[in-house]
Amino acid sequence: MSLFSDGLVSNIGDLKAYESSVLDTAANERIDLTRKSEIAQKELGVELAGFLTRHLCTASLNQVVVTDALRQWHALHTLTLFYRDAYSSQLNDRYHRRLQEYERLAKAASDRVFESGIGIVFRPVKRAVIPTLRVVSGAAAEGAYYIRVTWVDGSGTEGAPSEAASMALLPGQTLEVTTREAPADVAAWIVYAGLDPDRTQRQTETPLPLHSTWTLPDTLGPGPGPGDGQQANYTVLRSRVLRRG
Repeated sequence: MSLFSDGLVSNIGDLKAYESSVLDTAANERIDLTRKSEIAQKELGVELAGFLTRHLCTASLNQVVVTDALRQWHALHTLTLFYRDAYSSQLNDRYHRRLQEYERLAKAASDRVFESGIGIVFRPVKRAVIPTLRVVSGAAAEGAYYIRVTWVDGSGTEGAPSEAASMALLPGQTLEVTTREAPADVAAWIVYAGLDPDRTQRQTETPLPLHSTWTLPDTLGPGPGPGDGQQANYTVLRSRVLRRG
């Protein structure tokens, strides 16, 4: 799973799943949805940190694992903030009804998050940043390639995959891939490549040393796809801690 500190917990697609017209409404009302998502994340962070403190858990927010329930809460809270802003600007009855509905749904979602528990990892590995691509001479097949990378710590724990970087190649070309500066606890990186951003496959049998360069081969390897990051080492519930493994 990705970590709470890896970026926005939910995305525009998650918001549109609840409110298909949200982009049109945001444009009409001149409301910055990304900013609302950022504010929602900060407010969720305050709630999560307070919960951990009350339960005598010393973990920080960068150790919190993003679950489906947490993603749902963030999306619904973002829509609550969005319609609160829209209603305060227009005093529109339809916006008020949407605000009340999303307040109710967000409250129910937050209850589910705390009932199911907050997942915590011992050693967080950040989501890798998008890799750097450079076209060089080579013999890769012509076409558009998508590259994602993950960071790996010294114990072999792999973080969540980066967004895909893409580059179209002509005959006689290939790609050189490097990862950008990584946090101090990152020891290596892994490359995933493909012709579809949603179907990249692992290309490095073992993790690569930092500051190394990976070159796209003539034929892509048939490795597995990237995972979605770290699994929780333990879960903090409202009344107790359940350890795994």
